[in-house]
Amino acid sequence: MLSAIQKQHVRDLAAVKAECEVEKEEATKAAESLANAYGEALLSQSNEVNEVQNTLVKEVKQLEASAAQFVRQTTAWAKITGDLGKSLKELGDFQNWARTIEKDLRTMCGTVDDLIREEIASKQ
Repeated sequence: MLSAIQKQHVRDLAAVKAECEVEKEEATKAAESLANAYGEALLSQSNEVNEVQNTLVKEVKQLEASAAQFVRQTTAWAKITGDLGKSLKELGDFQNWARTIEKDLRTMCGTVDDLIREEIASKQ
């Protein structure tokens, strides 16, 4: 009887071990499946992040080029407005010079006219 109980116990123990081994294999497969699913999700998200990063890098380069072009344009506009201001100042200086010359010439003409009148009057 004891021997029968021992044999039954050994059979039951073997059955439990076999069942544990099956459950262990199922758990391992489930863990691998879960790890693969998370790995694929992370890989997909990583690829998406890389694509966004590449897009951002391209946009930053375009923005840098646009900013450089804007700097060149504003520098050119500043030079043009500076040159225009200088030209307007020179034009104003020329107008003042022309007025001064005109005034001096009128004064000289008036003086010459007066001298001519005095000469004519003295000859009469």
